[in-house]
Amino acid sequence: MIRERDTGTQRESVGLSLRGSVTVQFIKRKRHGPKRKGGGRVIAFRVFAALCAGALVCAFAIAALLPPEMDLGTMLVTMDPPVLASIHGFFVGHGAPGIYSHLLLPFLLRPGWMLPAMFGVIAGGIAFSVNHNGHNRQSTRRSG
Repeated sequence: MIRERDTGTQRESVGLSLRGSVTVQFIKRKRHGPKRKGGGRVIAFRVFAALCAGALVCAFAIAALLPPEMDLGTMLVTMDPPVLASIHGFFVGHGAPGIYSHLLLPFLLRPGWMLPAMFGVIAGGIAFSVNHNGHNRQSTRRSG
């Protein structure tokens, strides 16, 4: 057999000898597949993108099907009449009436489509942030 040197590897005339380059990490990588970076980020991106799409479709459906002057409080009362009294009773009973009057009440006075639209925009922003890795993929050098 004729052996010849070619860039640090030994080749035989019959085939390629991998004696020097086979390591435990090489075998594990071949057995378990290539290492994937950011696999969880792809799943998170898809989840938040689906939440964004669902919330925006819901907001559009509410805006298209319900009267435009219907606010969120009226919409909740139409679906379940004692819901506002039970929400108010929950916050007053747990010693936080300020949360109801200063945080929840302004949302109840807004249009009914605005809350799902806000959730959709926030989910879309999170999906973009999860997908965006922080550095520009384009080279900053220009030729010419």
